[in-house]
Amino acid sequence: MKIAVYTIALNEAAHAERWANSATDADYRIVADTGSTDDTVDRLTKAGVIVHRIAIRPWRFDDARNAAMALIPADVDVCCTMDMDRFLEPGWRPKLEAAWTPDTTALCCRTVYRARPDDSTILRGWSTKNFHHRWGYRFKRPVHEALVFTGEKEVTRDCADIVMCEVQDLKKGTRQQYLPLMELAHKEDPNDSQICFWLSREFMWANRHAEASALLERYLNLQASTWSDERAEAMRYLAQMQPEKKMLWLDKARMEAPHRREIWLDLAEELHSKENWLNLFWACTNGIEKTRRTNSYLDDNHCWGFRLFDLGAIAAWHLNAMDRAVEWAQKALALDTNNQRLKNNLDFFLRRQAEIKGGATPKEIFWNISFARRAEINETISKNTGNLVASGPFVGMKIPSRSTWGDGDIAPKLLGTYEQELHEALLKLRSRSYGAVINIGCAEGYYAVGLARLNPTWRIYAFDTDPTAQQMCRTAAEANGVAGQIVIQGHCTTEELKSLAKKYGALLCLIDCEGHELKLLTPFFIEESGFISDFIVECHDFLVPGTTPGLQQRFQNTHNVRVIRQGARDPNKFDFLAGYTDTERWLAVSEMRRSAMNWLVCEAKRSDYHANLGG
Repeated sequence: MKIAVYTIALNEAAHAERWANSATDADYRIVADTGSTDDTVDRLTKAGVIVHRIAIRPWRFDDARNAAMALIPADVDVCCTMDMDRFLEPGWRPKLEAAWTPDTTALCCRTVYRARPDDSTILRGWSTKNFHHRWGYRFKRPVHEALVFTGEKEVTRDCADIVMCEVQDLKKGTRQQYLPLMELAHKEDPNDSQICFWLSREFMWANRHAEASALLERYLNLQASTWSDERAEAMRYLAQMQPEKKMLWLDKARMEAPHRREIWLDLAEELHSKENWLNLFWACTNGIEKTRRTNSYLDDNHCWGFRLFDLGAIAAWHLNAMDRAVEWAQKALALDTNNQRLKNNLDFFLRRQAEIKGGATPKEIFWNISFARRAEINETISKNTGNLVASGPFVGMKIPSRSTWGDGDIAPKLLGTYEQELHEALLKLRSRSYGAVINIGCAEGYYAVGLARLNPTWRIYAFDTDPTAQQMCRTAAEANGVAGQIVIQGHCTTEELKSLAKKYGALLCLIDCEGHELKLLTPFFIEESGFISDFIVECHDFLVPGTTPGLQQRFQNTHNVRVIRQGARDPNKFDFLAGYTDTERWLAVSEMRRSAMNWLVCEAKRSDYHANLGG
C-alpha cells in the first residue's frame, strides 16, 4: 500500500515542520503552496516534503485542494488530506493498514482540538473523513469544502485509533475571505444546509440580522437539515435576533436538543430577567442534571462555567430550598473562585440555611461561615500582594487565582505562612544536587513551582491524579518561567518511585498523598531504592491512624527522622490585615485543617551521600 499525505499551504511556516514530521511514515508528502511569502516552502523542502507552487484565480478552496490532489502520483493507493495546522499522532500508518480493506474507499479517523501542541488535554473531538482512495473523490464548495465521492459505491470505515490533532490558527488571513466565499457557495447550491447555517451565522456576527434570520428559517425548513444539535443552535440564534419571539424559539430549541446545556442557560437567563423563580429552578435543574457536551464545534465553554449553578442557587433561595441553594452556590464558586459576588451569595445562603435548619451545631455553622468569610479576605490579600508570595522561601512566586480544592489555602500561600514548619528544612536542602525532585500531590503547583524557583538546577517531577490540577500546575510553571524544569504526570506508584530512583539516584521527595503514605512508601522501597534519598512527608493520621509512628519505624534504619508538629502563625506582621478583627486575621493564616498535622523530615544517613550532594 502506498500512502500520500497532502494539503495546500499559504504562509504556514509556524506549522510546517510539525506537519511534515507527523506524516513522515507516508510514502509521499505533498504540499501545493498557493503563494507563501514567508519561509514555508524552504522549511517544507528541508523536511523532505514535495512542494509545488500553484496559483488559483479567482480563489476558492475546493479548486486549490483539487489541484493539490491532482499532483498526487498515480501509483498511490490511499490519500490523507491534512491541513497544515493539524498533525497525526505517532503510529498512524500500521493502524491505517490494518483498518483499510480492499473494498474501502474512505476511512474516518478521530480529529481532536487542543489548546497547544504540547498539551494533551482534548478540548473536543469527532470523527472526520481524512483518508480516501486515490481515485473517485474531489472537493466541493468554495469554502468549508467537503470531500465527496464521485464513483458508484462509497464504502466508508472508521478507525478511532488514528488520531489527528488540530491547534487552530485563528490569525490566518484567509479567514477574512470566508463570508464572500460562503455567499458564493450558497448561490451555487441553495439547498446545502451546512452552508446555509454557516452563512447565516456569519451574517449574524456581521450584524446583518434580517438576512441572518431569513436564512436560518430557510435552513430549518430544508430537507437536509436533520442534525438536532445544529438545528437547536439555529433556534438559539433566532432567539437572540428576534427578542419578541425569544421564548418561542428557546422552547423549540430545548425540545429539539434537550441534552444541550447552552439552551437551558439561555432559558435560565431569560427567566431570571422576568423573576420567574419556579421556572428558573426548573430550567437550571434540567441544565445541570440532564445535559452533556456534544464534542462538536457547537459547544460553548462559557455555558459550562459557573453561571447556571449561580442562577440555580438564586432560584432555590427564592423558593426557600436552601440546601440546594448552598450546593449550587458552592459549585458556582468552585468554577470562579475570585468572584466576590459569588462569595457573598454563598455566605448569605449558608447563614440562611443555618437559620432555617436551627439544628446545625455551632461547630458546623462556624466552619461554613469561616470558609465564606475567608473567601472575602482572600480578595484583600490577593490585591495587596499582587498574587505574589510575600514571604518565606518562595517569596516572589506567582500564585494561580484558581484552586483544585476548597479555596486552595490561597491566603496563607500568598502571605508565605503556608506550612511554614517546613521552611527551615527546605532552605537547608536547597543547596543539595539531587538527581531529581519528586512532588507527589502537586495540586496547583505551589511546591513544584516553588522548588523549581528555589533551585534552578533541580529537575522536578510533579504528580497529581486530578487533570485540572495538572493543568493548573502547568499554568503556574509557565507564569513563573520554570516550565522547562517541571515534568507533570498523573498517578504515582511505588514502582514509579523505584524507577525514578534507579534513573536519577538521590531524590528529594515531597509527599502529600492524602492518607496513602503507608501504601506508597513501603519498607522494601525505602531500604532498597530510597535509602540515599531525602523525604518530606505530610502525615494524615486523622485519615489513617498510626501513619506517623508507622513511617518513623520504616525510615529509622536508613534515615535521620524528625517529626515536625504544626506550630503557631503570626498574622499581625502583615500591616494590610490590621483593619480586620482578631478572628479574621487568624482566618487569613489558617490552613483550615480538620486536626493538628505532623510532617516527617527524613534525611539519608549515608555520610558519603551528603558529601556528594554538597550539604
